[in-house]
Amino acid sequence: MANDLTEEQAYWLRRVLESRPKRGLLDNFIIPHDVYHVLIEMGLIRWHRRVVEITLEGIRAIARHQPPE
Repeated sequence: MANDLTEEQAYWLRRVLESRPKRGLLDNFIIPHDVYHVLIEMGLIRWHRRVVEITLEGIRAIARHQPPE
């Protein structure tokens, strides 16, 4: 699954991972509609307490993702 991530999907998945609340601050950004739906369908992000967050599978996908050389 992670090998199927596009660079754009991997970028936004990293943004979600890095945006986790720190001391109550939220990083607000808008994920492109098509990317958002793919990441939801793949189970890499989810809604939790009215915030989009990365799932454990999403973290694993980022760890396995190899950018093109």
